[in-house]
Amino acid sequence: MDAKIRRFIYIPAIGITVALLTFWLWTRRNEEPTPAGLTRSDRALSTAEDLLKASLASYGGIDRTSQIREITLKNAITVYGENQSRIQGYSNECYRFPDKVRVDFAFGANQVSHLFDGTAAWTRTGGNWAKGPDYLTEGLRRSLKHFPTTLLTTALDDRTLLKGIVPKNLDGKRCLTIELTDREGDQSRIWFDDETLLMARIDYPVFTSLGVDSMTILMTDYREAGGIQTPFRVAIYYNGDRAQDITIKEVVINPRLDDSLFVPSHGKE
Repeated sequence: MDAKIRRFIYIPAIGITVALLTFWLWTRRNEEPTPAGLTRSDRALSTAEDLLKASLASYGGIDRTSQIREITLKNAITVYGENQSRIQGYSNECYRFPDKVRVDFAFGANQVSHLFDGTAAWTRTGGNWAKGPDYLTEGLRRSLKHFPTTLLTTALDDRTLLKGIVPKNLDGKRCLTIELTDREGDQSRIWFDDETLLMARIDYPVFTSLGVDSMTILMTDYREAGGIQTPFRVAIYYNGDRAQDITIKEVVINPRLDDSLFVPSHGKE
């Protein structure tokens, strides 16, 4: 398998989908005033916190997102490698908040699984589970914070810095952007569609085998899934290079996952 492709599949394919706005509601401090020249939706959005709350309402509202305990995703994916090479396959993702995630990839005969059990990462390529490298642990652990938690009312953090609202264009579409530095020091820029207030793009750092890269995620084709607006098409770029195209085939919220899914077994499953 192409080395670049192997590198990309170490990160969960979706990483940020369904109602991940709750995380950014943690970040309501040190806001800047809205600049002049904003239109329609901006008139009622004087701060970045206002924008985040309005976007959360567009996703389905805090009553629904705060009830999310688990999410599963089934995806068709295309992973891009060197010299325009590509492979197509499928992935199943299982998230249990706040601290567990498992991703199973299938590319033809190649089967790859990644697991974060709340403490460490584990990886499996067709055989037994083995403890994963530190960057995989960090990548999987941090992927969980891009999803909503059940502790929204206690998750607001004074240590997080938030810069608000700057209008930008994305492929001819007007967006509102904010920048944040979270309590772990990670910086992100979020782009909200000005009409729907749903997220259209996010830029943030990601941990890979070669260090910290820049990741951009584009989200389109929003539909309702379990009462939550969900992007069913996602494109991922690493350091400006096209890395993955993802089509979500199925979303299940609160499926009551078996505990064994998040425990690396000593033998083959």
